[in-house]
This record gives sequence, structure tokens and C-alpha cells, in this order.
Amino acid sequence: MVTTLIGGTIAFTSLGLLFHFGDGFDSRLNYGKNIITIEKSSKRDDCHTVETPCEFFEGTPKFATFGDSHVVEISYALAEHIQPYGYSVQQNSHTSCGPNIRKEEPYCFEWTAKAIDRIINDKDIEVVLVSYNLAAVKPEKLEIVLEDLRVIIKKFSENEKKVYFLSQPPLLDHSIQKQILLTKSKDILGPTRIQWMQTNNSVYSFLKSLPKDVVVLDIANVFCDDNRCYGNDNNGYYYYDDNHISLYGARKIVEYFSTNFTD
Repeated sequence: MVTTLIGGTIAFTSLGLLFHFGDGFDSRLNYGKNIITIEKSSKRDDCHTVETPCEFFEGTPKFATFGDSHVVEISYALAEHIQPYGYSVQQNSHTSCGPNIRKEEPYCFEWTAKAIDRIINDKDIEVVLVSYNLAAVKPEKLEIVLEDLRVIIKKFSENEKKVYFLSQPPLLDHSIQKQILLTKSKDILGPTRIQWMQTNNSVYSFLKSLPKDVVVLDIANVFCDDNRCYGNDNNGYYYYDDNHISLYGARKIVEYFSTNFTD
């Protein structure tokens, strides 16, 4: 009797939470259809922060990605996109390794140097997509980090590699999972576009100063309209936490910039 009573109370409480957080049960079911899009690259565990980079899928590795954990999902999505053209992607990524060419900071220096040399000396690789979480850099270190990034990009360019730089996605206030629970709207709201650009003014100024042969791909053009940035659209969620893009978000980015990769 007591067990039945407790079970019934839990069921009613759970049902009440569904109505409270999601404008009713039907709305929560609609959210549930999209939950599957909060996924990481299936190759993240096997191919991130490794000595020998992964290449996927079959084909000539015409593209290489280079950066920290923010380049992982875009690597897989890009590989999916160019596979029909007979090309593959070599993923070069390392956890929490920002642009680093300074021996006095050995944590990432050796990996960075080896990865750059590997890409430069691979004649099959024609395009390098670089991406870093520059929003995580402490303000007092940003100038040094950006200068290292400039040198890295220059090395690729001087060795006849076409360089794309993919910007950091607008940061969410909370993880996508928490915001799904807390919001009563189907739209997960990020910062306004003006707020994001002002917060990252130094980074945007740096990107504008890069040589014209470096193509900057601004994720804000994909995840934001003229006024607001979002964490989802009607079909899925762009993030798997508060700052890393999901595989769904990565596919949206590749689709938006597709002409850059297949022309």
C-alpha cells in the first residue's frame, strides 16, 4: 500500500514537471524528438588528443582540421560532406591546447609543432580548417595567443595550404540540457548578436587583420539572426553543452559554408 502510494506520487510529480517546464506534455514530446541531436562526434573518444591523427572517411586526405576540442565535431561533419567527392579529412585536435608555439609553455608546444609539420609536409592536404575556443582565453593572455595563432596560420599559408578559420560559437548562459528544462519557449536563446560581437571585439578585430587569402567562417552567421543568437532551430540543437557545437550544429555550419569546401 505504501509502495503503491509512493509510486503514484512520483508519477504525478514527474508529470507535473513535464507540464511546468514544457508548456504541457505535447510540447515536451516535441522537444524529445530533437534530444537525439545533442550528440558528439562518434569519433571523439578515438580521435581527439591522440598522437597519430585519424583520417575519415575513405579517400585522399585533401582537408586537415587543426585546433582544440572545438574542431572535433566540425571534422566529422566536414568528412561526411566531402566524402562523395572522394576526399577525406585528417583531424588534428588536442584538449585545451590553444595556439602555442612557445617552448616556455611545453604542455601544447610539442603537439602543436608536430601537427603543423605533419600537415605542411603532406602534399595531399590542400586545405586546413583552424578553430580554437578563443573565448576561453584570459584577457591578459589574449594578445600573445592571437600572435601565436597568426604565426601558425602564416606557416600554413606560406606552404601553399588554403586556410579557413572557423570562429567560436556564441556562448550559452547554461548547458543546452539545462536550458531545455528551464525554458518555456521552443527557442534556446543565446546572447544578442551585438553582445557577442562586443564581448569578442578583440578577436573580431584580429580576424579582420588576417591576410585576404585566409577565409574566416563566422559561426554567428549560422546560429544568429540580425538580433539574437540561438541554441537550436526547429529540427535540432546546435550544442552539446554550453560552448561545444553538437554534430547537428556542425552539420548546419558545413551546409551553410558548403560552397567553400566543394568549389
